[in-house]
Amino acid sequence: MKCSPENESILHVLRSFLGDRSPDPDGRYPWARLSWEGVLAVVKHHGLIPIFYHTLTRQDLNERVPSKVMEELKEGYLGSAAHTLFYEDFFKTLFPSFQEAGIPFVLIKGPSMAYEFYHPVEMRPYSDIDLVIQDGDYEGAKSVLSGLGMKVTDPEREGIRRKYFNSVPFSKPGEETILLDLHWETLMISWNRQPFLRGREVWEHIRWIKVSDLRLPVLQPQMLIPYLCLHLALHHQFGNLLTLCDLDLAIRKLGREVDWDRILQQAVGLKIKKPVYYSLRLASALLETPVPISILQSLRSSRVEEALLPFEFLIFRKRPLQVHLERLIKFMLIDDLKGKKSSLLAFYGQRGKETI
Repeated sequence: MKCSPENESILHVLRSFLGDRSPDPDGRYPWARLSWEGVLAVVKHHGLIPIFYHTLTRQDLNERVPSKVMEELKEGYLGSAAHTLFYEDFFKTLFPSFQEAGIPFVLIKGPSMAYEFYHPVEMRPYSDIDLVIQDGDYEGAKSVLSGLGMKVTDPEREGIRRKYFNSVPFSKPGEETILLDLHWETLMISWNRQPFLRGREVWEHIRWIKVSDLRLPVLQPQMLIPYLCLHLALHHQFGNLLTLCDLDLAIRKLGREVDWDRILQQAVGLKIKKPVYYSLRLASALLETPVPISILQSLRSSRVEEALLPFEFLIFRKRPLQVHLERLIKFMLIDDLKGKKSSLLAFYGQRGKETI
């Protein structure tokens, strides 16, 4: 993929952060000639401000970047640090409350990524907490959250969210609103009814990480990596470089713990080869993530999307996609004809726009 100078500069900084190396080892990169307004717009949209500020200052490149840009990056970095401390304080009551109620959960996405893979943790900003619970524990989990002052964010759609989306958002208003999503399945509801997060592999093989003196359950590598791939491809339509960094760090830091054969088996069995393949291929191509070539070759089944999807536009965009384009990309990533038919029936049938 051929990138613009601005987008290439973003990749230079991300590779430096992920690989602990200089983004400009010979001092010749034309930082001063970049359109920093465009760079900053992408960096903001993708939640990369803390990474950029940390990397540019650590590598003594701040003097080669416009002072106004550095001031904005610094302000964003400090805001991320304050936000992290705010949520961390809430964790001290949230997680023990679930454990005392005997409700199993798994922490996914933002906080789990931040505390396991990012140092310092404020390098990985997040806007909410995501917990996976088991199917039958929703009412119990809702009761725990209610006791902590949290309410369903949109009560009128709670039934629809439970039936079709397998997740319900909660919020706690205050000086800073706390957001939390309860999940019991992931992103394949429109066309794929096979269990992913509901499977035994999630609950029987949990890993534990330390957060604020608490031990918290997270996904095993063979579940975490395909989950991040699904999240990047289907939820963000490839337009979230922070999730791509999550994927890179999970692969780099978990190293030999990653069971690539099992990941391949799941991708084939659950018919999610396309989202897993494209996410891994982009990580490898853009961030130099060490994805085994044999895995990419085994996952690759079609060249159609590679020719049709405007990857640079999707990856480096500065705003959300229009809904119709988002749906089209999701449709293209469905593995087989049966899945595409199921998705169309879901969209045009009784469920209408609520399930696509």
